Amino acid sequence: MSDGPAVLPSSDAAFVPGKVSIVVLNWNAAPFVARALDSIVRHTHRPYELIVVDNGSADESREVIETFVRAHPDVEVRRIDHETNLYFSRGMNAGIRASAPDARYVVVFCNDVEVKRDDWLDAMIDAVDRGAAVAGHSEILPVNDDQRDVFRRNAPTYGDDRLTGGMRALLETRGARYPHVYGYCFLLDRRALERAGLYLEHGEFRQYHSDWEWYMRFHVLGFEIADARPGVHHWHSISELIEFHPHRYRELLAEMDEPATLARYLSEGRPLFEEESGHRALAVARGADG
Repeated sequence: MSDGPAVLPSSDAAFVPGKVSIVVLNWNAAPFVARALDSIVRHTHRPYELIVVDNGSADESREVIETFVRAHPDVEVRRIDHETNLYFSRGMNAGIRASAPDARYVVVFCNDVEVKRDDWLDAMIDAVDRGAAVAGHSEILPVNDDQRDVFRRNAPTYGDDRLTGGMRALLETRGARYPHVYGYCFLLDRRALERAGLYLEHGEFRQYHSDWEWYMRFHVLGFEIADARPGVHHWHSISELIEFHPHRYRELLAEMDEPATLARYLSEGRPLFEEESGHRALAVARGADG
């Protein structure tokens, strides 16, 4: 496996006005991917395609996805079924590579996201139309020692000397900050993707660390990252709950059977806390500073 960025091949295809490729990655979260897919169909009113990537699920996910496809013959759906869990970066990259070359906009959409409003895409698309390369829930965050250590241990290589030097300078400068996008749902300009490359897939970047490296890469290359909040609900790291806190996942499923509890979760936002995230638990164990 390469230790450089995965590549999205360039395309000369003419863009279909307003068309969006929505890439949904799933692993063992059948009840949530069902909600995610149904919410996309219910609230998306512009040209779009769905690319649904299942990362070797052992639960009922594939049956749920097949049921969804049969129920929506008018929706353009591309399915990618991996036999094993390829982890986040390779799974999502496979979906992005399968996206239609005539769709200017590519949406990264996790299986623990539920669309809440018909205008969920509008602010992100408007930001890209104004010149941003990435749009989503974003804020400026400090570079931390955990990120520096991961970068040194995994030593990505870039074919661009300016990018190599810029990434090194950003990571090694004390007090440096960068625009971070929360990865549950965001939109990218396909042309920027073709230039910047996709997620890193090797070493520790295969699962938890590919997001911040990606946003730093866009930032160093001079692309704008816009804060444009999508109109969605994020259930919060369902795959991490399944992996690290299966008992809490079972409790959540039971609570969702209660209509009042479900309505409260959807109205209040995230029902879970960062301390319940496996990523956060691992970071604390390593003594990360951010």
